[in-house]
Amino acid sequence: TVVQVDDSNLKILRDGVISTANLRRLASLQILFVCTGNTCRSPMAESIARGLLAQRLKCGVDEVEDRGFTIASAGIAGLALGLAAQDTLSNIFGGLSIIADAPYKVGDWVNLDGGERGRVTKIGLRSTRMMTRDDVEITVPNAAIASGKIINESGGPSKRSRVTTRWCCCAISVSSRTASIT
Repeated sequence: TVVQVDDSNLKILRDGVISTANLRRLASLQILFVCTGNTCRSPMAESIARGLLAQRLKCGVDEVEDRGFTIASAGIAGLALGLAAQDTLSNIFGGLSIIADAPYKVGDWVNLDGGERGRVTKIGLRSTRMMTRDDVEITVPNAAIASGKIINESGGPSKRSRVTTRWCCCAISVSSRTASIT
């Protein structure tokens, strides 16, 4: 998804993975009321806040979201679910930044901050997969990659080739009648 952002406007230039509705929701100011007691008053607080905000914006209560505000309420279970989804969202936003910045592409040899080194085989929204020189596949969460240093050994202005050789040991014995390789 390609987006142009002005002072307070969000314009979709090209549709992509994230829908227009989700982008608008993510770009809005989000207010969450959480109830931690045995009687949940967060829906009441949400309703009051929505009414006060509509008054301040001089619009109807149902128009508050169109003006860029998302107000929600949740009990303690909703808070726990939100905290559990935090890592997943970090990985998705890390994946989006990797796709947008393109510090590496499939086929590049990279060194990551955590010491991982290998050839990139797949770039996804949640993680990036690499194959080490020992043919071991590593899956690294995109949040870890996006927040660290990336050394792209394949990057740069010149195109380089990497040659991989494999050695085998054998003995050749030749006599006048037979030849054998061991």
